[in-house]
This record gives sequence, C-alpha cells and structure tokens, in this order.
Amino acid sequence: MGIVKTVAAAIRSRKSAASEVARLERLVASWEDDAERTTTELAALEASASAVVHAEDPRAAAREAAGKAMELRFLIDGARAAAETSRLQLRDAREELALAQAAEKRQEAAKLTAEADELQGKVDELLRQLTELDGATYVPEPALDYEDRLDVMARDGRYTYPTRPRSDVLRDEASALLAEAEQMERPVVEERRDRAEREAPVVPSASISVPKWDDIDGMSQVSCSVSNGTGSATFEVFLGAAGNEVVTLPDAQGRRTWARRVKLQAGGGSAVIRCNGQVLAEEHRPGTLMNDGVARWWVDATRCPGCRQLAPVTKRAPSPTSKRTDGAVLAIACQRGCEIRSRDLAAQGQR
Repeated sequence: MGIVKTVAAAIRSRKSAASEVARLERLVASWEDDAERTTTELAALEASASAVVHAEDPRAAAREAAGKAMELRFLIDGARAAAETSRLQLRDAREELALAQAAEKRQEAAKLTAEADELQGKVDELLRQLTELDGATYVPEPALDYEDRLDVMARDGRYTYPTRPRSDVLRDEASALLAEAEQMERPVVEERRDRAEREAPVVPSASISVPKWDDIDGMSQVSCSVSNGTGSATFEVFLGAAGNEVVTLPDAQGRRTWARRVKLQAGGGSAVIRCNGQVLAEEHRPGTLMNDGVARWWVDATRCPGCRQLAPVTKRAPSPTSKRTDGAVLAIACQRGCEIRSRDLAAQGQR
C-alpha cells in the first residue's frame, strides 16, 4: 500500500505542475496581448499627432495627447516586464513539470520492481517445493544461441523463443522507466547548474609564479582572473620597480584573465595583487645578489648537509640584530630534494 500511495502522490504532483504550466502560459499570452494592443494604440495616437494643430486649443490638445502617450508607454513597459517575469516563472514551472514526470516514472518503476520481487519470492518457494517433491532442479528454459536457433529453423522451419519469466519482464519495464526518468531529469539539472554558474557573482583569483631561487635572469609571471558569472572585479597589481597596474575583468573584449611577465628575482623583488582590499597573492623575495667575477649567488643561502650544494634558506631563528642572515638556519629548500632535519642544520652550524 505504501508504494501505491507514493505513486498516487507522484501523479498528483505531476498534475499540479502541469496545471501551473498551463496557467502561466495563459498569463504570458495575456501580458503579451496587452503589450501588443497598447503598442498599436500608441502608434495610432502618434500617427494622429498632426491633428492637434487643428484643435480649438492646440496647446491643451497637445498636453492631453502627450499625457496619453506617456500613459500608454508606461502601460507597455509594465506589460512587457510582467510578461518577462511570467516567462521566467513559466520556465521554472516547465522544469518542475519535467521533474515531476520523472518522479512519477521512478515511482512506477519502484512499483514494478516491488511486484517483480514479490513474484520472484513466490516462484522461488514453488521451485523449492518442486525440488523437494520431485528431487530435480527446475529452471526456466533458456533461449538457444544463434547457431542452435539456425539448426532448429532448418529442421522445423521456425523457432519459438521460450516464454520469459514474468519477473524479468517487470524488471525490464522498470529499467526502461528509470532510463526515461533520467533522460527527462538530465537537461533540467544541467540547465539549472549552468544558470546558477551564469547568475552567480564572479569570483576573483590571482597567482604569482616566480623562477627558482638561483635563477638570476628568469622572468616571473603575475596573473589574475575571474570565474564565469555576473558582474566584474577590479584588481590592484603592485609590482615595485616594474610599476603598478589596475585591471578590471572581464575587460572590454570579454577576457576573464590578465597576465604580465616581469622581473621579480630574489634580492628584494616583490609583487602584491589585491581585490576589494583583500590580498589574493603576494610574493617577497629577500636576499642580496653577490658577484665575485666568476659566478653570482644569493647570500641568504647555505650548503645542504646532505649534498653540500648551495640551497636557499627558508626559515631562520629570530636574530638580535637587524641583519636578516644573522639568525640560525632552521630550514632550507635543497634543490636536489634532500630531506634535511633541523638537527642536521644545527650540527652544521656548530662546525
């Protein structure tokens, strides 16, 4: 009885949704008719404007005609706006109708599946009793494969497929209903997801990509972008010596991404990207470039205890002086991937 009640409820929901679609279709047609009729009336009034000069009081007639025209334009705008609102409601109602129809099919499929399960239970019990009574196992007659069917047709002139179990037929019908329900639901779900993405406010994002710490001449890239959606976002890009930029996305060409390559090496280079006062990306590259005439390197580096190659210092202990490189080395980023523990760095510092 529970499934029967659920199916009945799904049918009532589908009928209610269909009634709402019909009502909104009539409402949209009514508002469109009002707008068209009022537009025709306004066109006729404007066509007869020349008759105003022949009135006994042309100024009074002109004021009356202008007031009437303003009233008609107001009514046209109102009818068109109401029609557009009703069209949006009709779109939503049609989607709800499709979902209600799909839900009804799913409930019908559940009813058929339950009926097949109940029937299969009865059949299994009867087969068990037959096995106990006769000592043989009874199974449905299987269909022959293709070559065996050809042999039967050659011998008898025809081939009759065995009758399929009723439970299998019911399950096939249920599967067909579920496939139809999914086919009806999928466009609605996809359209609603796309519409939500289009109507949602844009989400700003930014990134700053820098070269390796020991890449003296490499270029950095700063970029910002906005997601699909409504509205726009303005980014403030601070690039130090490379200058500053104010970027609004989407731009006049509809582009949603902006990027620029700049010099942002270690040794004091920095970049900051803000949007609505919030810092979205920030990069500061400390250190001082040294040059002994043969090679160049950054002084804020130390040798890796594992491979003995120069590696950038990523963390230092607080220093009592103002010099950045005075604190004890706590962590490094070995360029060869050595896994260095803090006690290895401490032991190296003591030597």
